[in-house]
Amino acid sequence: MKTKNISAMIVSALTIMLGGFVLFSIGFIVLAIIINGFQLLGETPSGEVSSYFLAFAAYAVGAIALVFVAKWLLTKEQLKHTLWSAALTLLLMVVLVMIGIALYEQSDLIILLAGGFIIVPLLIYLYVKKANWTYLFATVYVACIGIYNVLMNVEI
Repeated sequence: MKTKNISAMIVSALTIMLGGFVLFSIGFIVLAIIINGFQLLGETPSGEVSSYFLAFAAYAVGAIALVFVAKWLLTKEQLKHTLWSAALTLLLMVVLVMIGIALYEQSDLIILLAGGFIIVPLLIYLYVKKANWTYLFATVYVACIGIYNVLMNVEI
């Protein structure tokens, strides 16, 4: 029984990470479609959408397969928390990206502090409310990605 519980936690974590990534990729694909639409009108610099679709298709197939495994391995309650946590990763990533864009010319420390003003209160709230571990995992996961992106100067 303990092995199944550990397996369920691993599948939940993978579903949160991959699911959040797929949701975030969808957002960028929609943005790329909009940019290419304006490009047809001669309004923006050139870009390519087809590679986004190919990458998205690969991630989507992986996410769908993982959700089927999660559905088989997890209880309904665990699956619900896992999928909501994946959606939370999208929301948090969008907020952190918008903070990064708004503070683009600022130092890394200021960007990290601004992100911390979002992440730390959310972690405290989730802890106080005794939220399912998947929400805490999703928040920490997005915070780690955000910190990595700032420190490695990853640009979107």
